[in-house]
Amino acid sequence: KIKMDLEKVFSQIEGKNRYNKLMLFSNIIGYMTSAIFILGLPSLQMDNYSCKSAGQEVKCGDDPCLKNYDIVYTEPKTITSEYEMVCGNQAYKDYLGMAYFFGFVVSAVTLNCWSDSFGRKPAVLFGQILTIVGYCILYFAPSITYLIVGCAFVGYGNGGIFVPIYSHTMESASKKYTSLFGALMDALFEANHLLLAFLLHFEYDWKRYILIFLAISLFNLCLTFAFIPESPRFLLSKERTGELNMCLNRIATVNATKYSILEGDDKKETKTAAKSHNYSILDLVTFPSQRRKAFNIAFAFVLAEMVYFGVNFYIPKVPGDSHTNISIAGVAGIIGSLMVGEAAEHYGRLKSYILFLVVTTLGLLGMILTEGKDYDIKIIMGVLLVTKMGISGVYTLALIYIGELFPTKIKNTSYGAFLFLSRLSTLVVPMIGALPNALTIYCSFIGISAIFASKLPETKGKEPEDDIPELVKKAEQFLFWLFRKDFKNTILK
Repeated sequence: KIKMDLEKVFSQIEGKNRYNKLMLFSNIIGYMTSAIFILGLPSLQMDNYSCKSAGQEVKCGDDPCLKNYDIVYTEPKTITSEYEMVCGNQAYKDYLGMAYFFGFVVSAVTLNCWSDSFGRKPAVLFGQILTIVGYCILYFAPSITYLIVGCAFVGYGNGGIFVPIYSHTMESASKKYTSLFGALMDALFEANHLLLAFLLHFEYDWKRYILIFLAISLFNLCLTFAFIPESPRFLLSKERTGELNMCLNRIATVNATKYSILEGDDKKETKTAAKSHNYSILDLVTFPSQRRKAFNIAFAFVLAEMVYFGVNFYIPKVPGDSHTNISIAGVAGIIGSLMVGEAAEHYGRLKSYILFLVVTTLGLLGMILTEGKDYDIKIIMGVLLVTKMGISGVYTLALIYIGELFPTKIKNTSYGAFLFLSRLSTLVVPMIGALPNALTIYCSFIGISAIFASKLPETKGKEPEDDIPELVKKAEQFLFWLFRKDFKNTILK
């Protein structure tokens, strides 16, 4: 086993932190673009048509085709007007979003696990290439079927970018920067709403927006391929000494510092890699130490994310201009993500997580008290912004927590598993939102999430273990418990 203190190495080659700035710039672009399409999809398929009857403009209603109205499409062109998604074809608009989320969920349990075997950078590059392919299919789509396929490609690619690029950022810098970098990543992820509002202000045709998304993805692909090396912690966990030396030397060169080469034997690396254990998603439940952490963070994260999406769905219902409310809520999300990074660095992960859960609870209680009442709009928006700020901080810290709880070799597998569960659970969020006591349910979710989160260990300043101890022994114990006597007498013999 190669022993190396990466914290000391990072402090030696840090210099003026040029590499961290370049890496953060590239990864933030990739992280933001992994969601800009699905956030902009409702605007790209808006109903931009009017109805006429006997030459006079009339209200279209739910199904203008039944009334034999003449449908007149207006500028700019959207997906709805390009492919005539009206009347009996309206359901296809929902199919596009479903195709995207199907690709994203499948990617969470495939491409993210693959990145734990082959590396963060190859997974990010592969995800970016699939995203670009998806945009090309969307741009040249001759029919609705091709649109659905293109959305599935973009979703699969975005899912492959989202987790590996986040892990790469956390693993490529000193531990003293992890909470700050995580907060910046999620704060600018919230800024997607502001970027999208700026782009939509120009009212281009939908294909021009696809070209803009494509150009951003191509730029990020070139930047990642040319300037960003593999994650040092991933290479160390895989004992790939030669590549680790090249990676650290490259970082030192960018920072204008020097790096002392770590001695290693490439032949020994090959033998070690050949004998290494193939990690999988089952390792999260096979070993007691991992199972306890996985169980607690899974419930804490999934319940908190349901509230996160529930609050976002609630924002358009608030009195006032919906676009203004969304923009203000986006700013509150940015503030919450930045605040939690600072709090996590000073007070630790666990205390900060509980603190922001308490802030979210207070905000939800305020929303319950003001819901349906004749309060001033400033009070209603105030409690909403407190809730948005709190839950954004919880979401940011949950992502940081997952990266520090599990060994490097199954980190992205962990992210993929929890994202898969959270995306499945958010399918019921619209149904909960339709209930009259939805806010009370969300408040109870936060309370349950706090109970599970309180059982998590503190990870501030601690390096996650790079391997699962006593691997074979514990695996045999688990299988023996599973199959009892039949396993012992038959398979082991």
